[in-house]
Amino acid sequence: MSALVRVQEWFEEAPIRLVPSVQLRVLPRLSTPSPRPQPGWRPWKPVVLPGGLPILNAFTIVQHPIPATGTSDASGNTVSSSTWASNPVQGNLLGATLTFRGNATTSEGTTQGWIKGPTITNGTTCQTEIWYRVAGAAEGAGEPTFVISANTLYVVDLVEISGFTGTPTLDRTGTAAGGPVATLATAVSATTTAASEFVFGGCGDAQGNTAGITWSASTAGGGATLGADIDTTNPPKNGEGLRDTWATSGASGTSPSITFNLSASTSTKLAACIASFKDVAAANVVVLLPQGTRQAIPRGSLY
Repeated sequence: MSALVRVQEWFEEAPIRLVPSVQLRVLPRLSTPSPRPQPGWRPWKPVVLPGGLPILNAFTIVQHPIPATGTSDASGNTVSSSTWASNPVQGNLLGATLTFRGNATTSEGTTQGWIKGPTITNGTTCQTEIWYRVAGAAEGAGEPTFVISANTLYVVDLVEISGFTGTPTLDRTGTAAGGPVATLATAVSATTTAASEFVFGGCGDAQGNTAGITWSASTAGGGATLGADIDTTNPPKNGEGLRDTWATSGASGTSPSITFNLSASTSTKLAACIASFKDVAAANVVVLLPQGTRQAIPRGSLY
């Protein structure tokens, strides 16, 4: 018997063992057809997940221009933010936090399609809002403008966020107000509907007749993991301060929160907003499972 024939018989009789090169989780044993694989057989089978399922991603702050501060004009009452350092990338989430002295009905002063999210007033001296939109295919570096009341102190922060595989979609919002306090927590008003959502928060301070108040590091709660404080404008005496921060929520059904902290509570007047954005797949997603697996894939995770 030739060596070639003996090798051929060994392959026909010996069981074939297929082992994945990388195991992220303990997977069921691979099923092996008997007596040997048929033409076209693969150890992994494709499984189609319907569109609309959330996808778990890691978020990154792409850019955040220097906060814009000033006083709105007396005619058009417009508030201009800083320009983007580079053109935002299609599909990324764009966020803006706006705080100003007084309260008013605000609107977008450009035609970029910004959407107003949560808004909160604290008396007549501090109003904070979150605005957002998804970057389009032909973005420019031009900044958005917003319309508020005339001759009003304001601060505007911009941020671009990457890490969304599908469409960034607003899920939950929340607001909080307080003062004079050194700490203010704001949480979403209802539990999240997906895991690992991007959580964006902003807190404004209409500082009174006190100098030297500064923002301290923010913290996250409700199962969320703090990303970082993005931008900080410490409130000057009789001026406006603003801090915006991001975090990643925990499991679906949790209530992420962000706590904003100041060095002292003297004369502070705070108004804070929070918004969470889930990543929704725009189309069907195909994943590979071992042949023979019949386990259902839990909503909110890719096996």
